[in-house]
Amino acid sequence: MYDFARRNIGCEPTVELLDILRFVPILSAGGWFLLAFLQVYRDRWHTWTETFFLFACFFAGLYAVGDWLFFNVPPGPPGSASEASALLAARFSMSSLVLTETFFLLFTQVYVDRMRRWYWLANAASIGILAMVWTPKVLVTGVRAGQTNQIYLPIFNESAFGIVLIYVLICSVVGVYNLIRLYRIVRTSSRLLARRAAEPRDHDDSAGLGDQRNGVGHDGRRRRIDDDEVEASLGLVDQLPQPSRLH
Repeated sequence: MYDFARRNIGCEPTVELLDILRFVPILSAGGWFLLAFLQVYRDRWHTWTETFFLFACFFAGLYAVGDWLFFNVPPGPPGSASEASALLAARFSMSSLVLTETFFLLFTQVYVDRMRRWYWLANAASIGILAMVWTPKVLVTGVRAGQTNQIYLPIFNESAFGIVLIYVLICSVVGVYNLIRLYRIVRTSSRLLARRAAEPRDHDDSAGLGDQRNGVGHDGRRRRIDDDEVEASLGLVDQLPQPSRLH
């Protein structure tokens, strides 16, 4: 595309990959901050589930802002203010990513279950990783200018970066698994409850009122409600997320 623009249009192309890296993150940040604003505007922050979702959206927006700041720092000589700004933006971005994953995990876990104290262990792990992020020469050891000398590239300690990567993958996989569990619970319970609501009523005069209430008429065998199925349906309904208030 670059060569085509120069040969056929006679000018430099106006959009490059670097332009996308510089401006797309701020659009993503706007979307996440909008979700967070809507949560507060609609007064959806009084339960643990709502609060964790709010923080996940907020820190996801900060993660995008961190990337936007990092890609928009013009490279300068070693030891310059530009290098320090890029290093600060890189650490800010990594911190926001860790907190986003932490609150995403807590949001999905509380959504399918309920808030338990031992869930805060995820926060303890994130605090340890944040200490790695902000300790000099531990995770982000520095930044260097790219080959085109237009943006900085972060330099990571491989061992520390592997720990962060494992933590992010665990939070993501467990969070997605919780959402799949929630989908299965809702789908199964909805199907059973819909089948119960769709059962035809017996208007046969030969059946007594008591028999009709029990689902038994002259065709009672065909329409009799399976007690085990009803109990299973009610059990699935009980598994649906129940909002737990903040204490």
